[in-house]
Amino acid sequence: MDNLFVGTLIESDLTRLIQKLNPNKIAILTDENTYEHCLSLLMNSVAGLESAEILQVEAGESSKDLEIVAHLYGALTEYGFGRYDLLINLGGGVITDLGGFLGSTYKRGIQFINVPTSLLGMVDAAIGGKNGVNLGVYKNQVGTINFPVQTFIDPAFLQTLPETERLSGYAEAIKHGIIHGRSLFEKIIKSDPSQIDATLLEAVCSVKADIVKADTFEKGDRKLLNFGHTFGHALEGVMMEGKGITHGYAIAIGMLVESRISLDRGLLNNEDWELIKQNLIFKYPIPHLSEQEMDRLLDLLQNDKKNHSGTIRTCLIEGIGRCIIDQEVSGEEFRNAFNSITNDL
Repeated sequence: MDNLFVGTLIESDLTRLIQKLNPNKIAILTDENTYEHCLSLLMNSVAGLESAEILQVEAGESSKDLEIVAHLYGALTEYGFGRYDLLINLGGGVITDLGGFLGSTYKRGIQFINVPTSLLGMVDAAIGGKNGVNLGVYKNQVGTINFPVQTFIDPAFLQTLPETERLSGYAEAIKHGIIHGRSLFEKIIKSDPSQIDATLLEAVCSVKADIVKADTFEKGDRKLLNFGHTFGHALEGVMMEGKGITHGYAIAIGMLVESRISLDRGLLNNEDWELIKQNLIFKYPIPHLSEQEMDRLLDLLQNDKKNHSGTIRTCLIEGIGRCIIDQEVSGEEFRNAFNSITNDL
């Protein structure tokens, strides 16, 4: 996997990479959680960070905001940060999305390194070069595709996570298994979300890394990575307005709904549907949505980035390991699939 390291930071070449890049100044972007639980591991494992400036934002999706980006631009400017200095993004998906966008746009682009600390960040957000911020409830509406110098994944950070965050990343790992093949899917569902080792982590990360390498700008197979994300992002947007939901939880529900549509269309057999359903529904219970919330969700679906010619486009599956892209699905199909799942409980 190009520019991707999986293993302990102390055994990585991060120290040598920083020496090679030779920045005059270094800034480390964190949130309050990674500042408290993860920064010391980075500082103790990597030389040359003693004088780094620490940029801290609030944890959560609310930090993926253009106003926050503007404050960070100001902080870097005040710090005298130049185009050849180095930004290290230490955190989960929010931090690598936000930091990647910051690094891609400040002074038209500076060097940045991702050190994801959540399972979601490791298997998804920090890989692939997608960086961005939200516009209100619309996920990642403003962004870039620009790669870090390198991404360093240390499984030790997983021990700092609460169960909800482990499950959030685990959903994306399951997605990689569904779109890649039965063997990986079975390895993932037999694993404990709190005990994913480096070998399995590298196998899961390889799925996305290989797809992105072949199709960086999402002209074809990179769209496979969107399985579960059409309904999932809309659900996440609705829940952001009220109760809140983790990204992975929303994607898990999105995978259930899009698998159910696949079943209803005769694409997916009942055996695979039951296997997917049983391995998602007990870890990610179906949330209750009022009619008003469902109507709002369908409105958000109409603004999904993947839509084309006024129609909702999504991924469906013909079986575990056989995902198909650019499928036109109506809002009513999404509604009916969600209702079918809730009625079966």
